Amino acid sequence: MNELDWIRKIQSWVEAPAKGVAVGIGDDAAVLNPSEASLVLTTDSLVDGVHFDLAYSSPEDLGHKALAVNLSDIAAMGARPKYALVNLVLPPGKAENFLPGFYKGLSAEAQSAVTSIIGGNLSRCEKGLVICVTAVGEQVGAPRLRSGARPRDTIFLWGAVGHAAAGLQALQSLGLEEAKALFPTLVQAQLRPKACLSDAWLSLGVHASIDVSDGLVSELWHLARASSVGMELFPQNLDLTALQPLADESGAAALDWALYGGEDYALLFTAAAGKDEEIARALPGVRAIGRVHAGEPSVWISTEKGHQPLEARGFDHFGDTKA
Repeated sequence: MNELDWIRKIQSWVEAPAKGVAVGIGDDAAVLNPSEASLVLTTDSLVDGVHFDLAYSSPEDLGHKALAVNLSDIAAMGARPKYALVNLVLPPGKAENFLPGFYKGLSAEAQSAVTSIIGGNLSRCEKGLVICVTAVGEQVGAPRLRSGARPRDTIFLWGAVGHAAAGLQALQSLGLEEAKALFPTLVQAQLRPKACLSDAWLSLGVHASIDVSDGLVSELWHLARASSVGMELFPQNLDLTALQPLADESGAAALDWALYGGEDYALLFTAAAGKDEEIARALPGVRAIGRVHAGEPSVWISTEKGHQPLEARGFDHFGDTKA
């Protein structure tokens, strides 16, 4: 099939345009009739050999993941996802085996998140595979910025951390089938992460927010620098239950995965002290994991042995381990 044939196929695989989409897939560009809400835009890429390995990730997995990682950024801003554009760069001969499964996963994720796929692009490259998604959301209330953390805020974590990094280790050391059989939760976190989406989240009095894509400590440092505050982390409040069996088997440290592993797409945010119960009711599974302090930007953990500073370490495309 040629490019035009594939575009017609893609039109049949995604849902009809939602309200607010005047022109969807098939023209030179999409046309939106936005509401009075501010628009929030983000874009992210998945690159073969950097963000995924086709030995483990199916096309359907990648359809889910490509959209979820963008929806997570929309959520972190305190916005409701609405639309997405998808740009695929494929090697010769890849379309037939890749596109049907990819759009099956993408469409399922879009339906789950009430998000319309409104266009994109297909291109060819000589090798490798690149997936780029641009997501658009509608702002609900004021944007949740990294710069909004205040001294005496409580630091909250909604979602698991360390699972995706541990899942990747399981896949690499055990192979796809054995890893899925022994550590399904961890493998699922790596192959098909879910964005934290909830209307309840949008109505909470959040001061600052960021999604956990490059590692918990890395994101704490982003908040600390943007807000000019210190961030105290209580490691005993992190849930390491799902990580511990693989850590015991492999000799790794479960806490290191939780602190420095990326690609979990949990939400890290701060809110006024004393709101723990309200937030816990609104977001089942949320944990209070630390406290914001006045002072120079810094991140540390507090244990019975005292304070331990944490380096700004996490995934960085253009560095080593510093983020």
